[in-house]
Amino acid sequence: MPDVQASHDGVCPGCASGRKAREPFPSSRNKTNDILQLIHSDLCGSMPVHSIGGHLYYIIFIDDFSRKTWIFYLKHIDEAFDLFKDFKALIENQTGKKIKAF
Repeated sequence: MPDVQASHDGVCPGCASGRKAREPFPSSRNKTNDILQLIHSDLCGSMPVHSIGGHLYYIIFIDDFSRKTWIFYLKHIDEAFDLFKDFKALIENQTGKKIKAF
């Protein structure tokens, strides 16, 4: 059995592994060069406690190019698709551009 003291200088293997220098994340092959080319989204919930307004869920939209973020709160999960349609209409009208990928 190898000597833990010698191989990790007195640090347990788990701690030594946690302190390793990590490689950077690889660069994305798909680069956006304008707003609304790629929108990321996440629907989160159900939260264990209602918000002051009675919401249990939230949905986030992030534009890949500008990193602009929108967050909307939902009382019920089935509101998400209607909210997306409203968001899409709002953002496309404001910018004059269409969402290319979601």
